[in-house]
Amino acid sequence: WAARRDHSGTLRWSAGKWTWTSQSCARSGTLTMLVDVQQVLVVILRSDEGGARWFWLHRGADPSAWPALRRALVSTSGRRPLPNDRAQDGAPL
Repeated sequence: WAARRDHSGTLRWSAGKWTWTSQSCARSGTLTMLVDVQQVLVVILRSDEGGARWFWLHRGADPSAWPALRRALVSTSGRRPLPNDRAQDGAPL
């Protein structure tokens, strides 16, 4: 059933957040990469409102943006905002 539904939309990284926008909804949150097989990525978006959505991202959807997407996912996957008293990557000040 899920395979027949249209899950097309736009994934964006902006202002320190991932946002998924489709015709029916828009969700922001943390994106975690689960599987990377070069041409396809399996990711999970844990929204700020609660809940999670799984996505299969395909290189063919936008081949020119694919390398940048993969780099962004690797650099942000599973990260949460750092507390104010912590330096980048969680190292103490």
